[in-house]
This record gives sequence, C-alpha cells and structure tokens, in this order.
Amino acid sequence: MAILAAGLREWNFNKVMRLTKAGCSDATIASAINDDLADRQITVAAPITDVDITSWKVMSKLAGKHSLIAEPTIRALCNIPEPDMSLI
Repeated sequence: MAILAAGLREWNFNKVMRLTKAGCSDATIASAINDDLADRQITVAAPITDVDITSWKVMSKLAGKHSLIAEPTIRALCNIPEPDMSLI
C-alpha cells in the first residue's frame, strides 16, 4: 500500500479541490468524506472536520511547492549531530 500512498494523496487532494471549485464548503466536504467512509465501513479515530480540510489544503499546496522543513532543523530537533564534513 505504501507504493500507492503518494498517488492516493494527490488523487484525494484533486477530488477535494474539485469540490472546492464547485462551490462546496470545507464543512460540506468533511461531511461528505465522513459519510462516504462510514458507508464503506472505514473507521477513523475522529471524524474529519472543516478545519482538517482547510489545513490539509493549505499544507498540501505549500508542500507541493517547497520543502517544509530543512534537514539541519530536523537533526537539531531530533538531537542528531550534524555530519562531520571534514571527512569529505
């Protein structure tokens, strides 16, 4: 399933954007997703909300254009030392 993950994310994002362009609110989109998941008996930890949809759209658009966090920042937050560049 992991091999399909990126494609599924893009496909789902495009579906949400189609609904947005058709005039559906984020609350309507969230409700439709929750109903569809329930109809297919797919359980989720918590229902999808309009805030989830709005945040997803913002993050997906940004992540599609830029790296969201620099590798040195990740290493610093995870307490991983910087690579020793003197050996190169």
